[in-house]
Amino acid sequence: MHNPAVSCVLVLLIGAGCTSTSRVTQSELEPNGDRDITVYTNDGRIIGFKSGEYRIIDENFGSIQGKGKLYTDDNKKKFKEFEGSVAFAEIQKISESHTTALGYAGVVAGATIILILIGLSQIKIGHL
Repeated sequence: MHNPAVSCVLVLLIGAGCTSTSRVTQSELEPNGDRDITVYTNDGRIIGFKSGEYRIIDENFGSIQGKGKLYTDDNKKKFKEFEGSVAFAEIQKISESHTTALGYAGVVAGATIILILIGLSQIKIGHL
């Protein structure tokens, strides 16, 4: 017999995995830090900044200043708190990740299925 809960979990996992990562240039960044970014430096550091936790400084050839996470592994699971600045001359690349429309649709569909399953289980229990 097909288990609807398994389908629901699969839809949620697919939706949660539908993100896109794009490269961002210095000129595309807003001064007030309006998006989540990941900074990859020339010396191998990976620093994640959340929206609103950093700002762009234009003096001295420019830098990104703020609070973020200095990742200590490639999987971005382990980190140290970071507070400071990174000069644009030290940055290899900047990327941003955002959930795609398919990702949002998958999460909404999965949540809807969960609510329907909960409702149906309550009806079955009430009639037994």
